[in-house]
Amino acid sequence: MIPLNNYQRTLYEILNKTNYKVYDEVPKDEEPPVISISDYTIADGDYKNRGYIINQKIDIYSLYEGKKEINTMVSDVLKELKLALNISVDDTFFIADIKLLESSVSRMEDGLYIANLNILFELEEI
Repeated sequence: MIPLNNYQRTLYEILNKTNYKVYDEVPKDEEPPVISISDYTIADGDYKNRGYIINQKIDIYSLYEGKKEINTMVSDVLKELKLALNISVDDTFFIADIKLLESSVSRMEDGLYIANLNILFELEEI
């Protein structure tokens, strides 16, 4: 069985170490700075090691004028993700690899900065 709920709980715990508010669905009245565990796709891993590849989107929001806060938030998230290698997701899977596939930062007309991270997680059986 694919441990998706355990994976998301583990990802939440990792991102929560940044000391920013973390949600899988950001409440409408929540003020930035916040991190959102967004959409994902999942596929079978390679045939040598049984597991799964998860292409995870993480969205980061900031209202700070200028890129200082959003850049710091991106850096903090990436640092915590890199420290998460080999963490167990449940009794049968662990995080074998984490790769940043892409990161983009955009400023909206209302001044909101949004960073969209595209992260690849490889889960392998223990």
